[in-house]
Amino acid sequence: MKRFSLLLPHGFRLPGFVLLIAGSVFGIMHFMFDIKPKFLTMKVYAIYSEYLGDKYFHFIRDNMSQELVGVLMVLGIWMVALSREKVETEELATARSRAFVISGYLQLFLLVFALLLTYGIAFLYMSMLYLILPPALYYVIFRIIARRNTEVPQ
Repeated sequence: MKRFSLLLPHGFRLPGFVLLIAGSVFGIMHFMFDIKPKFLTMKVYAIYSEYLGDKYFHFIRDNMSQELVGVLMVLGIWMVALSREKVETEELATARSRAFVISGYLQLFLLVFALLLTYGIAFLYMSMLYLILPPALYYVIFRIIARRNTEVPQ
């Protein structure tokens, strides 16, 4: 049985970075410059929607640019974080385990910080950030630990 069978193949890393960069660019366009392409405005099915009134299980008209940013960034960062190295070793498996635990503690600290010190719409933004924070922290910490402990092939 393969030891690292739960990780994605190494080839997923590049498409993950492409999706992450595309999501970041679209996010900057949407949130900083308020650019919302008209072709992304469409009727979509919503389980729950709250604009001027609550709607359940309805079709609504919405610009899907925020959702596109979220999907691109979430898929991209998870693809990058869960991709194998070209050569996986026991040292890298140990580095992955340590990075996972350290990032878990860091995420816990940041979540408690957000719960105690952010309110209103700011907390909603923190919640949105938390969609990409866990794999991003894990990946950065894994890279740091792996560089310190072993020579990681690129």
